[in-house]
Amino acid sequence: MADSGKSVFLTGIMGSGKSTIGQLVAEKTNRTFIDADTVIEKWAGKSIPAIFAEDGEEHFRKLEQEVLRSLSSARSAIIALGGGALENGDTRVLLEEKGHMVWLRVNPGIAAARLSNATERPLLDDANSVQDKSRELREILQARKKNYEMAGCVIDTDSEEPAAIAKKIRDNFSISNAPVDNLWKIGQETESPYPVYIDYNVLGYIGDLCAGREYSGKAVIITDANVAELYHKQVSRSLENAGFEVVSEILKAGEEMKSLNVLEGLYIQLSEIGLDRRSPVIALGGGVIGDLAGFFAASFLRGVPLIHIPTSLLSQVDSSIGGKVGINLPTGKNLVGNFYNPDFVLADLNVLYSLPPREWNTGLGEVIKYGFIGKPQILELIAKDKSELVANLPKVVRECVAYKLEITTKDFTEGNIRRYLNFGHTLGHALEKVTDYKILNHGEAVYWGTIGALYLSVQSGHLPEETFFFGIDIMREMALKIPDFDLEPHVIHEALFFDKKRIRDTIHWVLLEGLGSPLIETNINDSMIYDAINFANDFVSKLSEEK
Repeated sequence: MADSGKSVFLTGIMGSGKSTIGQLVAEKTNRTFIDADTVIEKWAGKSIPAIFAEDGEEHFRKLEQEVLRSLSSARSAIIALGGGALENGDTRVLLEEKGHMVWLRVNPGIAAARLSNATERPLLDDANSVQDKSRELREILQARKKNYEMAGCVIDTDSEEPAAIAKKIRDNFSISNAPVDNLWKIGQETESPYPVYIDYNVLGYIGDLCAGREYSGKAVIITDANVAELYHKQVSRSLENAGFEVVSEILKAGEEMKSLNVLEGLYIQLSEIGLDRRSPVIALGGGVIGDLAGFFAASFLRGVPLIHIPTSLLSQVDSSIGGKVGINLPTGKNLVGNFYNPDFVLADLNVLYSLPPREWNTGLGEVIKYGFIGKPQILELIAKDKSELVANLPKVVRECVAYKLEITTKDFTEGNIRRYLNFGHTLGHALEKVTDYKILNHGEAVYWGTIGALYLSVQSGHLPEETFFFGIDIMREMALKIPDFDLEPHVIHEALFFDKKRIRDTIHWVLLEGLGSPLIETNINDSMIYDAINFANDFVSKLSEEK
């Protein structure tokens, strides 16, 4: 399996131990573990019982199929399926093609006993006793048995301990534990002060990588509730197995967490547990967690070790790289912050397949930026077909990371060329601010801002019209759906002057004079800005109508 790239899909009725056993297989083999039902809840923004109650089982099954299509692209992961996931023929064929199917077979009576205290099982809502649950599970098993029997591997879970069952799965597929020094690493060729490890199935290496450094015995994980349900246990166990005492701060998800109040709470809580200046802080999450945890690490005890484990496409290609950390103020985004490099970054590509479509798209907003300012080959992938970008995910992420590492190593504190990385961000940040960071996410705002920046590039005489139209075609091919916002252009224009990169009353615009050729321009008048805002608004409005 280690070389095939195929994932292991665990199937079976409720109570067969899919999640528990899957976690154990992943823990012993450094594979990414993903619980498909948890991913469904994240995509829906509500629990599975709520989906059944509010939207019905048919809606749940459609959402389940979408999630499994995405997870099927994961490489060599361990994935626990919902009990009814194989009922859809197309999904079943896809998973059989992409992975190894394991049926964890269990006697319905034993499964019912394991679920005796379960309260959030929609298909068992009418079963109040163990006997009732057993009867219902027997009927469910009978209806699904033909699908389960198609699994290439069948393991009984009635009497054996989960650890023994996990070992059988590892032995059956010869799942090896690759050594930590086999990780794909970026950084040495750019003389970066820290390495970035990018590959599939790397979450489980965090303990080994930390153990190889002179850290103290306590490690802090800062994450949010959404990410914690998916990946916190695997990261925490890896650290514990390496000898660390793990302290976790699990915050609510959302941009509002990047605030002085939340930061103060972290200072107070973590000052009481005896951290010292060699206690590592692990930022497990997307851009918000990376910025907040990074600023905490930069400022607590005048600096403690920081490690990024980015779990979104945006954070893997952008926010975890380059050392920018900070929080927001009511007057603007990232107005309080610092430049503080991590000791290393660990990016697991498998976690990207659990992202909801909108989160995936927000990362593409940053990816497209790299295509315009320094990596035109990314644009070529999109020009062929947007799916080509997804198919070439490892290459795309590595190209983006390598480019940002190169730029930020040469210009760490943004005195010169690092400013090129703000292409599309000047207008994008203004739009985020006036929509109170609630209507659009960062990548959507950058996508909109990039359209405006392309317009300014051509209208200011820097970018040839032919290249401008090519760029606009790329943005149309990306086809990100931008949520509706009803704002007059002057509102966005006024917000530009709260931009932290403004010097006196001068805004430093990042524009293009060609693909891969950015420049800084300060001679942009108000009329041109208004035209750019109107152009971007018209573009996304027409794009929405076309859909």
